[in-house]
Amino acid sequence: MSMGNTIYKFIASSSFLLVGIVNSYYAYKIKSNEKKYNIFVALILSGLTFGMIGDILICYYFIIGAIFFAIGHLFYIAAYIIKYPFKLRDIVYSLLIFTGSVLFITLAPIFHFENNTLKLVSILYALIISFMLGKALSNLKNFDCVSIALFIGSALFFFSDLMLLLSKFSTADSFIADIFCISTYFLAQFIIASSIILQVEKGMNFYKKIYCRIFQFCLKIALPFLPYKDPKILDNIELIADEIKKNKKQKPLIITDKVISKLPVFKKLTNALEQQKIEYKIYDNVVANPTTTNVLDTVNIYKENKCDCLIAFGGGSVIDCAKATGALIARPKNTLNQLKGILKVRKKIPLLFAIPTTAGTGSEITLAAVIVDANTHHKYAINDFPLIPKYAVLDEETTSTLPKHIIATTGMDALTHAIEAFIGKGGNKQTRKDALDAAELIFNNLEKAYNGDKIASKNMLMASHKAGRAFSKAYVGYIHALAHPLGGKYNIAHGLANAIILPAVLKEYGKAVEKKLWTIAVHCKLITPNHSNAYGSRILIKKIEELNQTFNIPNTFNEIHLGDIDELVNYAYKEANPLYPVPVLWGKYELKQMYLKLINQNANKINFDNMNIPEILKKQKMFFESGFTLNTKVRLNKLKTLYQEIKNHLPEIHQALKQDLGKSDTESYMCETGLVLNEISYLIKHLKHFSKPKYVLTPLAQTLSTSYRLPSPYGNVLIISPWNYPFLLSVGPLVDAIAA
Repeated sequence: MSMGNTIYKFIASSSFLLVGIVNSYYAYKIKSNEKKYNIFVALILSGLTFGMIGDILICYYFIIGAIFFAIGHLFYIAAYIIKYPFKLRDIVYSLLIFTGSVLFITLAPIFHFENNTLKLVSILYALIISFMLGKALSNLKNFDCVSIALFIGSALFFFSDLMLLLSKFSTADSFIADIFCISTYFLAQFIIASSIILQVEKGMNFYKKIYCRIFQFCLKIALPFLPYKDPKILDNIELIADEIKKNKKQKPLIITDKVISKLPVFKKLTNALEQQKIEYKIYDNVVANPTTTNVLDTVNIYKENKCDCLIAFGGGSVIDCAKATGALIARPKNTLNQLKGILKVRKKIPLLFAIPTTAGTGSEITLAAVIVDANTHHKYAINDFPLIPKYAVLDEETTSTLPKHIIATTGMDALTHAIEAFIGKGGNKQTRKDALDAAELIFNNLEKAYNGDKIASKNMLMASHKAGRAFSKAYVGYIHALAHPLGGKYNIAHGLANAIILPAVLKEYGKAVEKKLWTIAVHCKLITPNHSNAYGSRILIKKIEELNQTFNIPNTFNEIHLGDIDELVNYAYKEANPLYPVPVLWGKYELKQMYLKLINQNANKINFDNMNIPEILKKQKMFFESGFTLNTKVRLNKLKTLYQEIKNHLPEIHQALKQDLGKSDTESYMCETGLVLNEISYLIKHLKHFSKPKYVLTPLAQTLSTSYRLPSPYGNVLIISPWNYPFLLSVGPLVDAIAA
C-alpha cells in the first residue's frame, strides 16, 4: 500500500476519533456528570482509537490489524453493555448471526484463505463482530436515539468487515469490495462517534435538532400537495337532513354527550331528521377527553344498527370520538393504538357531519382525533386526511347555552391554535392569514361572547374555524404537547390546560418569537407598528394574561404531582418531536423545567390542622406490625425507588437546600445529596449481607461494626453500629429539604 493511501486512511480514521472527542466535549458542557455516562464515553473513544490504528495496520499486517480492530469492537461491546444491561436475548441474536457468518466463511466457494490461521482469525473476528451486532439488535427494543444509532453503526461495521474479507480472500472484484468496505466503515465510525452526544439528556442534541428540522421542512414542502379538503359549511342544523338525503344515506349515528342530548337545540336536530323520515340512533356517553372505550362502544352501535353515516354533535371531545369511530370502521382489523400517529388510516371513513357546540377546538376542520387510552390514560392523536369532516355546521344557536367557563377556556383554546400556527416554522401564506384573522376575531369578540353577546358568539365560531384551518396545516407546538398529557393523566380540560400554559411558553420562547408576536399584536391593533418587537411581544402576552384573569383562569396547576413529571415529559417529548415545527426546539430537560414552573407550589402543602395525626400513626403501626417491611426484598425495592427519585429530582432538592441552608449546587451535592446517593447505593449492594448478624467493615466508620435487625413499634430497623450515626447525619438535612 502506498504512503499516500496510508496518510489518507490515517487522516480519515483520526477525523472520526476527533468527532468523538468533540462530541464528548459538547456533551460534557451540557450534561451533568454521571459515572455511567463517562465510562460509556471512554469506551467509545477507546474503540475509535483502536479502530484508527487497526485501519492502518490491516493493510500491511492483516492479523495484527485484525487484532486491533477486534479490541476496538470489544470496547464498543463493553460500551453497549454499560448503556444497556446484558440480556439473554443478546446471546441468542449473536449466536444466530455468528452461525450464519461462519457458514458463509467456511462454505462459500468464493473464499480462498492462504492458510488455516487466516481462516481461524477471520472466524474469531466474526464472533466478536457478531456479538457486537447481536447486542445492538437486542438493544433496539429500547427504540431510542442511541440504540438506533448503535444498531446502524454496528450493521455498517458488519457489512464493512464482510467486504474486507471479500477484498482480501475471495475471487470477487476487490476494487468494488474496497469501495463498499471503506465507505461503510467510515460511515459506521461517524455514527458510533455520534452516539456519544445522542445520550445527552439536558437539552436536545445537535443531530436530533437537524433531524427534526429536516422532517419539518419536508412536511412544509409537501404541504401544497397534501389532500386537504375544507368541509362544506352549513349555517343551520336543520339543513343536515337535506344533505343526508342528497348523499343517499338513510341511518345516521348521532354521537354526543349527556349534557348536549338534553338541550333544546339537540331536539331541533332530531325533529329535522324525523320530518324527513330519517331513522337515527343516539350514543350520548362521550366524556371529556374521550376514551378508547367510548370509541369501541360507538363502533359496536354503528355496526349492530347498520348505520351508514355519523353526526358529531358537541365539543372537540365528541367530534374527536366520531372521527376515531370512523377510523375504526374504515380499518376494522386495526386497533386505535395501531392507528395513532400520521397517515395510518388512509381509507375513506363514513360520511361525517360535525356540529361544534364550543367555539374553540376547531375539530370540525382538522385531520386529528385525540383519544385517551382507557387503560394507560395516555393521550394520543390519530392524524389523517380522511378524518376531516365532510360538513361543518356553524350554527350560533349551538353555543347559546354554554356555561361561561366553557366559553372562556374553549376561546383561549382557539387563540392557542391561532398563535401556535402563526409562530411555528410550518404553514404558508394562507395559514398565516387564517391565524391572524382568527386571533383578531378572538381578541375582539371573546369577552363579549363570555358576557352573552350572540353576534360575538357567531364570530367566535368563525374564529375557531379559521384557527382550526390554520393549525391543521401549520401544526401546533409545545403548548399542545405539554397540555395533552395533562388531559390524559388528570382529565384536565384541554382548553383550560392550553390557556394556563400559553403565556408561560411564549415567555420561555423569548426573542425567537418576538417578531411574530409583534406582528400579531399589530394586526389585532393592540399596538402601533412603530413599537419595538420586544414591546409588542410583552403587550400580547400581557393581554393573554389579562384575559385569563378576567375568566378566572389560574396560571398554575394544582393537579400535577412531582412524581408524575418524568412520565408527562416523555409523552410530551414524543408527541412534539419531530412533528411540530416549533420556533425553538426543546428536549426533555426544557419540557421538565416548564412542568415544574407550572406547578402550584402551594397545592401540595400539608394542612396539619385538618389531619387526624393519632389515626394516621395508628394506621402506620398496623401496617408495620403486619410484617410487610420485614422482607429484605421489600426494603431493597424501596431503597432503589428512593435512590432513583433522588436522582430524578436533584435540581429541586438542591434548590430547597439553597433556600433553607444557602448552599450552592456543588456544595449540596458534595455534602448532602451525593453522599446520600453513595450511602444508599452501598446499602442496595450489601443489604442482604447486612441483614444477617455478623461483623462488617463499613465505608464511613472503617471499623468492624455489628449488623443486626431490631424489631420496633414502627417496623424493622437495620442497625449497623456505629455506621448509622454518620449516615443519619447525611440523611437528616436531605429529609428537611424535601419536607421544605
